[in-house]
Amino acid sequence: MNVFQENLWQSLPIPAFLLDPGDIIAEVNPAAESFLNASIRSLRGSPVFDILAIDAPLDDQFKRVRTDHSSLFMNNVDVGTGSTQPVNCNIQMAPMTSMQSVYSRSSIELVAAPMPKVRCMPRAVGE
Repeated sequence: MNVFQENLWQSLPIPAFLLDPGDIIAEVNPAAESFLNASIRSLRGSPVFDILAIDAPLDDQFKRVRTDHSSLFMNNVDVGTGSTQPVNCNIQMAPMTSMQSVYSRSSIELVAAPMPKVRCMPRAVGE
């Protein structure tokens, strides 16, 4: 990655994972480290499905992203680690074709954006 790409990757406020062609974690950003409560050193080289528990069939979606070279979005998916309570997220998967010199054409970026929690506010008396 060049300096701009590295700075952008580091500053993303949502968890992002770069997966190699075998769905092995190649990189995670700091938000992903916080989301998983784990360091990049412990995550790099691990199969993504050993780390993330995602309540959706992603094998076919990963194949589709790689074959069609296009992004795919999934809304309202529970994502957890197996040891933590799942969080409702929107997921985006995209091929990393712009970074061919660094990663293979079939690498995927996986972004899991946690949904904001909506709190019900009690009504004031007389409303």
